Amino acid sequence: MKLTADNMKNKKITILGAGLSGVAAANLAINFNAKVFISDLKVNSKLKDDNITSEFGEHTNKCLNCDFAIISPGISKNNFII
Repeated sequence: MKLTADNMKNKKITILGAGLSGVAAANLAINFNAKVFISDLKVNSKLKDDNITSEFGEHTNKCLNCDFAIISPGISKNNFII
């Protein structure tokens, strides 16, 4: 699916991974007026945006409440939430 401002507007997007690529994806989605939820197993993050809902230290079932998910390259394909 090609991501555009039109098809991302008001979509619920989960992003797994809050590293450089995850934060960049979250910022792009916010610019396209999406509702972003980002989840990372690590507790530390450089995420500093009040428009992004997030959880750190675990991936909960909140990750599943989305229209689609973006999986950062550092997330293992064996991760239980995937």
